[in-house]
Amino acid sequence: MDVVIIGNGIAGVTVAQELSARTPDAHITVIGAERHPFYSRIRLPEVVAGHIEPTATTMYPPQWYGQRNIIVRVSTRVTRIDRKNRRVELSAGTTIPYDALVLATGSNPNTLQIPGAALDGIHVLRTLDDALSLRQDLLAHSEEPVAIIGGGLLGLEAAVGARACVSGSVCVLEYAPYLLSRQLDRPASELLAGHLGTLGVDIVVSAATVEFTDGGDGRVGTIKLADGRAVDARTVLQSLGVTPEVSLARDCGLTVDRGIVVDAHLKTSDPAIYAVGDCAEFEKRCWGIVPAALEQGQVAAKVIAGEDAEYAGTVPSTMLKIAGIETASLGKIALSDEEKASGRWTTESRCVGNRYESFLLQDSILRGAILFGSKAHIGQVRKLVGRPMDAKTLSQLLGF
Repeated sequence: MDVVIIGNGIAGVTVAQELSARTPDAHITVIGAERHPFYSRIRLPEVVAGHIEPTATTMYPPQWYGQRNIIVRVSTRVTRIDRKNRRVELSAGTTIPYDALVLATGSNPNTLQIPGAALDGIHVLRTLDDALSLRQDLLAHSEEPVAIIGGGLLGLEAAVGARACVSGSVCVLEYAPYLLSRQLDRPASELLAGHLGTLGVDIVVSAATVEFTDGGDGRVGTIKLADGRAVDARTVLQSLGVTPEVSLARDCGLTVDRGIVVDAHLKTSDPAIYAVGDCAEFEKRCWGIVPAALEQGQVAAKVIAGEDAEYAGTVPSTMLKIAGIETASLGKIALSDEEKASGRWTTESRCVGNRYESFLLQDSILRGAILFGSKAHIGQVRKLVGRPMDAKTLSQLLGF
């Protein structure tokens, strides 16, 4: 069986690894557009900070692939999927046949389409080369101000990484009223903002960027906000989330919405083609998180190998550690207006110093949790999400 996987990230490599273990005779080819072998994207802020060498992000040595009959082609782009003849066409003009094709094409970083967006000094952080470029720029302008637009997980970690490179100011501009609104509630977010302040990272919330202005030399100098405020910045990182990469799927006629639409078996509208990871859309949702990429990769591999497996969605789980502050966010965090009005939801929380824990319950069933400042309870809470939580257990958790 010939299996071709387009995408050399965590979703694609998970499919290759799991499939190799189940069908050792399969011929597996992984195609990646980047020049680097599979690496850990979550470690890119460490590269920016200079805490690790780029090679430290590499996940597996070359022999790991050889032992599993996996061929990896880096610096290679797929230009077309020929569904009729079941083959992919490469930028070099060659083709590779497939019995099963897996699209793990990932996503592209969002950027602001506003005046001044083409100025020098404005970056994104999605690839290892992006991290190297950003670090080089930070070091070359180390005495000048830095701004990160977007206070999500990557943006905050990148801000701390930038702080290690420069003596100038570092600030995070967050559009929402508080940081990490998808992972934290306001009390936890305010604790995090206070901690970042002690590290020399300033936080500006309710900040809508409308223009980049020239510093007089073709490089960004100031960021203008919608409310009239202006922030000095000579190096800017846009950390504004991602959009699924679906161009190959759309061009070959697969069903595409925001992502590549898949069923519970991770099959697309063509039963010989699967989609996993950031590019996949299951039940109207593109997950865009590592746990989902892992789970989807495992299910797709099992199905291709002939096993019975289904994907049912992923329980959101976020782990964050910034300069010693351990944080975990699991399950549901925010309520809709309708849920708030139902009377079925309650929140129980406690804060002691820099440690804060909050539990969201629906009719006594734990639906979500925030653990800030310590992950001592993480193992227990993971098992409890989705299950009834009695008053005794809740009291024990909040008794720290």
